[in-house]
Amino acid sequence: IIFSRHSFLLLEFFLPPPRALVFLCAPLPLCNSFCPSVSLSSARFSAEKNLGLLPRMPATKFNSLEEVRVSDVVYWAQKRKRKAEEDGADEDPSSSSQLAYVSPSEKIRDCLKMMGEVGVLSVPVIENYRVPQKETYHGMLDIMIISNMLVERVGNVADDKDLDRSAVLKDILDLPVRAVKEAKETTRLMPENDVAHMDDSLPHAIRYAFTRFAYHRLTIFDRSGNGAAPHAVGVLTQNDVLLFLDRFPNLLGPQAAKTLEALGLCSYKVTRISETATVLEAFRMMYDSHCRELAVVDSEGKAIGAFNMGVMRGLTEFADYGQTLKELAEKIPLKKVETCARTDTLAGIVAKVAASRPIRLYGLDSSGRPEFVITLNNLLSVLVNSGWELKDVTVKDVLERVQVNTWMVNPTFLDYDLTLGEALKRMGEQQRVSAPVIDHRGRFFGMVDTNDILYAVMDTLDENYRGTLRETETAANLYSFSMTDRSIIDDVFKRPLRSLEMVNKVQLKEGDLVWEVMRDVFLKHHYYCLAVQDKEGKVARCITQRDLARFVFHFPDILGETGQRTIQELGLVSGFVRAVNQREPTMEAFRVMRELGLPAVPVVNSTGKLVTYVDANDLRGMTNFYGLRLMISFFKCSVPNPEDYSPDSIPVPMPVTCSASETLQAVMIRMVETNAQRGWGVDEDTHPITVITLEKIFQILLQPPAVQSDAQSKFVRV
Repeated sequence: IIFSRHSFLLLEFFLPPPRALVFLCAPLPLCNSFCPSVSLSSARFSAEKNLGLLPRMPATKFNSLEEVRVSDVVYWAQKRKRKAEEDGADEDPSSSSQLAYVSPSEKIRDCLKMMGEVGVLSVPVIENYRVPQKETYHGMLDIMIISNMLVERVGNVADDKDLDRSAVLKDILDLPVRAVKEAKETTRLMPENDVAHMDDSLPHAIRYAFTRFAYHRLTIFDRSGNGAAPHAVGVLTQNDVLLFLDRFPNLLGPQAAKTLEALGLCSYKVTRISETATVLEAFRMMYDSHCRELAVVDSEGKAIGAFNMGVMRGLTEFADYGQTLKELAEKIPLKKVETCARTDTLAGIVAKVAASRPIRLYGLDSSGRPEFVITLNNLLSVLVNSGWELKDVTVKDVLERVQVNTWMVNPTFLDYDLTLGEALKRMGEQQRVSAPVIDHRGRFFGMVDTNDILYAVMDTLDENYRGTLRETETAANLYSFSMTDRSIIDDVFKRPLRSLEMVNKVQLKEGDLVWEVMRDVFLKHHYYCLAVQDKEGKVARCITQRDLARFVFHFPDILGETGQRTIQELGLVSGFVRAVNQREPTMEAFRVMRELGLPAVPVVNSTGKLVTYVDANDLRGMTNFYGLRLMISFFKCSVPNPEDYSPDSIPVPMPVTCSASETLQAVMIRMVETNAQRGWGVDEDTHPITVITLEKIFQILLQPPAVQSDAQSKFVRV
């Protein structure tokens, strides 16, 4: 029996799923309008993987990237895969010529097994695949989602000795995929907009999926049917696009010959982990840093391999998560570290990615220690920027793209009848410095900071004629409150939260424009954390200055040419900074901050060189303020035995520093990656000469007329 293409389509329409059984009986040429699919059955995978015949021949020449459609990349990837199979060469199984999918009812355990068979880290979740008018896309199940669920439910190895972690892992693996979206964890995200269509332009797909959302893999839909709903036909990965660009290097344009240094790609911090760390600790670090791969280093800090999410596909027993990375490497070898140099060109890096298919490339110093990292998304962002303009960005855009902190997405509200001491304790347990406060009716009352509680203590001490600078030095150079001072502080801690004057009562809406929030709130009132209402008008989330900075960090084209100007050229070097000495009590640093209205003060040694800094984050986790009488070098020490050092040589955390000749973008990248709210400009002798705050960066982003506007803010409600 000879079938035409049209009769094949009729056959496809009338037959119930699974239709693959019929396809096996038909000659292969009948299937040239079908993109092969892979479900959980290994037999079905084996039978269908060779059905990728091309609907049409891919184009062989393009004049510019704007001419390329998503279908061009998909067809080219199919042709490449077929040729590799004919030549008997190894080919990337995650190519877009295959649609490997799972249904919502499948168990996560089986999904991991299938990911291992196909060689991918994520799979589309599709219900009623190829059933006309009933096919439903539920998003992409990424292995990182499963890993994050494990980390959040299991916690650290040292926590809760009675917890049966093996049972927790089994429960997760036995969950159906549909339960992932119903889970309580904020990492359950399975976005349904990680898609592209065959007729989309490639720059559009790169901009609105890879660049803006940093998706690693897209589900491709075909909407060419006569009135039929779009249906899934394949996937498109970042690697597919870079392989395509390597085949057509003219599409790289003038950027092709530029070096990584010139493109600003050598400032991204490497997340590294020791080979002696456990597998669970590695997953915890990836969870905390929100990254998919870690550089594994030896005792000397030299890179010896890379650890990524793919390892989880082979770990089904919790005992496996307790072994060290060094022990794991004997069973599952670490990924090879693909290296790059600052002088490599973009074209050369694209060729290297095409040859070895890495997730990341690492820049190493002369000793083999990782200095910087480049992701595939970084490379694509150079070619197609995000297209964002600050005037169009809303609060919702920021919340959707950069907010990964659980407490920001689901903040813990404090009742205004709580005592200051209890509020400080709860904020300490959550490792936060700000929290929203509600009244007895559940209405938003205001935002409280640890600084507010500290300043209430300082005011009360001053009112009782006990200045915060009066201390008694002990033999160990420690400072302590007198018994009377302790009694006063304890009395302050018994006051209710509503006794504080909470001036930050701002409530944003998701549709508010970010540039107006910068101008009317952050720059005018210097608030750090703001409440955000949901659609029902209730405060449901929070947004911080750091969230806005992280958004600009992800989409540096928002900075435009300003990002490439030096902080000297931008007029950010003041030449004078108020500092405190490291031998002074920490309370003195906070007194200076309050009197001068400073968010932080630099700390210098006896020669005036910058050694550390003090800001509100130093109050994170405190349940009382007795420790603020410690000398700053003791309070900020980064070692467990500061008494073994002289006061001027105690190791303390070094702040983010920069020179006057560094670009704004480079400084901002370093601030965001180290989770810092500010960077300190220093001269050649490491003396502080300026401070680069997020507010100063916001001021540069806005036009002068907007910054100087005296109009009444629509956000501040008194």
